[in-house]
Amino acid sequence: MKKYIAIIIMANSLLVSQIDYHSEIEPILTGNCGGCHTTGNTSGFNLASYDNLMSPGNHGLAIIPFDGANSILIQKLGPNPPFGNQMPQNGPLPQETIDFISQWIDEGALEYPAVDTLIHPALTINEFLAINNSCCTDENGEFDDYIEIFNSGDTMVVLDGMYLTDDLSEPTKFMIPYSDIDSANFYIEPGGFVLFWADDDSAQGINHLNFKLSSSGGQIGLFMGDGETTIDTLNYNVQLSNISYGRFPDGSDSWIYTNPTPGFSNINELAIDAPDNIPQKVVLSPSYPNPFNPTTTIQFNVGDGMENHVTIQIIDSNGRYVDSIVDGQFKTGQYKAVWNAAVYPSGVYFFQLISGNYNQTQKAVYLK
Repeated sequence: MKKYIAIIIMANSLLVSQIDYHSEIEPILTGNCGGCHTTGNTSGFNLASYDNLMSPGNHGLAIIPFDGANSILIQKLGPNPPFGNQMPQNGPLPQETIDFISQWIDEGALEYPAVDTLIHPALTINEFLAINNSCCTDENGEFDDYIEIFNSGDTMVVLDGMYLTDDLSEPTKFMIPYSDIDSANFYIEPGGFVLFWADDDSAQGINHLNFKLSSSGGQIGLFMGDGETTIDTLNYNVQLSNISYGRFPDGSDSWIYTNPTPGFSNINELAIDAPDNIPQKVVLSPSYPNPFNPTTTIQFNVGDGMENHVTIQIIDSNGRYVDSIVDGQFKTGQYKAVWNAAVYPSGVYFFQLISGNYNQTQKAVYLK
């Protein structure tokens, strides 16, 4: 019972009045009565099915919405049942647990709570990666885009039934699934993270979304279970390969490019050096001078015996595409390109070299 008492405490802190069947009531019933009242049992009464629970049984309605005291379920859990023995067979439930179930019935015995009674959770879209060529893999060893959710509040939050989307005009694109066998699929403890893989392959698991993220800019949204109430949304611009965009510090209003940290706290460090485990067919050197005004030179080398298509594009600190200074096929050798930023505002800029699946980024500061 310790597990379910904890759920009740959590629920009271998250809800104003309405209680959810799937995440709060069903775990109590199946955890204590599941031996006799689940799928395949001989009683024919499945407490893990909302529809079955709300259907008439051999003795009438087990649940009478808005009337917990006269509901057979509550009477059977009490010390003086109208027929048979007190349930469950292995011993009575604590009175506070019975009162909690009765409260759910008195509220209407809803399968899902009315959304407008939920306290708005302190959740943020904390980090995302829209071009994952080599940085991190899912449980299947695949390089997938990802979205990280962070709980900046002081209360545990259940994500089940909320929605994620890459199109704010379609907020219900992906519903975070309810658990069929436990109290919830996704809890976020205070200060905790939950990761979703944006790979457009939801058949791979409950944390795999039915969409991918756009590398050229897009939207991400997290919505309440009504599909309308906004928890957090963002519009983003052009993204860099294997470099994530995240809040720093976690949950703040400040966004930075950073080394990917899926499922962990963000760090104030940009992955501007080529990873050691990627063959360096093409190497991008730091620009010079740096800081510069208004021109700077970027140098790159193509490895011995190689020929590669190389693109070098300029991205500003907000992730917007600014310019392209290299785009072509290059044989073995050393090359230089000059960027003149006279028509652009001062600030931080990123030179991103892309050659096939390989990329490298360098940072430069333009000071007028």
